[in-house]
Amino acid sequence: MVDRGSHFQQTNEDHGDSKETIDKLVKGTSPLWIQLIILLLRAWFFIYDCLNYIPYELFNSPTAKLKRSERIKARPIKGPDNPWINVDGPLTEDFPGVDTVDKLFTYVAKLYDDKPALGTRELLEVYEEKQTNG
Repeated sequence: MVDRGSHFQQTNEDHGDSKETIDKLVKGTSPLWIQLIILLLRAWFFIYDCLNYIPYELFNSPTAKLKRSERIKARPIKGPDNPWINVDGPLTEDFPGVDTVDKLFTYVAKLYDDKPALGTRELLEVYEEKQTNG
């Protein structure tokens, strides 16, 4: 018969070093090399923040962005139930006469009729299956 109790006690003694390491980490005392890495990272992020703050304020002014976001960008054509249009007018019109999404899809489907992803295809067969729920 094997004495399992002594083996269990021996295994616990073998892991005594790892328990001490875990206790150090939980208490907040990290090894010196970890503290050094954390210090280097904190210094790097501080320098990075300092170098990026001034260009951010110069080129991406939050006050100008706030003014642009608060302005009126669109209005209804006649009433609130009608379509809305951009106050500044259409921004770009890549295809002349194509001013809605439906017209754009129709235009592109005709333009790329021979491509497999767009266009129209011949209907070969229709399957009618009765589903289990009726």
